[in-house]
Amino acid sequence: MELRKLAEAVELYVDDHNGVYPADETRKVPADLEPYLPKNYWPPAAWPGSDFDWDNWGPDPTSSDPSKPTYQISIRFCPYGGTIDQCHFPNEPWAKDFVVDSAAYYCISGPCQAHEGENVPGYCIGGACPP
Repeated sequence: MELRKLAEAVELYVDDHNGVYPADETRKVPADLEPYLPKNYWPPAAWPGSDFDWDNWGPDPTSSDPSKPTYQISIRFCPYGGTIDQCHFPNEPWAKDFVVDSAAYYCISGPCQAHEGENVPGYCIGGACPP
């Protein structure tokens, strides 16, 4: 539910900003989305010890479609720059092979993946999941 609310906020933001998406953030969601969320609502991350992360990656030559940018809301389970022992992965079958840069993500548009420029395990929760 939190991911869907954030995705709707992104859609409203893009409509109001002539198709431009919010800038990339490191381990947070852009504060510019707050006016598009229900009043006094800032969604908590989905699992204990996890953080939301807004990803806006320019075209990536290593991605499945190197001509398109990626727009997604990720759930990160490790602190930025952290080590595997600092991670809080969910006890879910899809997370069993996760590494420090792995993520669960809601794909809004583009060649979504767990981490920019890296082939690490990830899990697409919804939206425009890659095939």
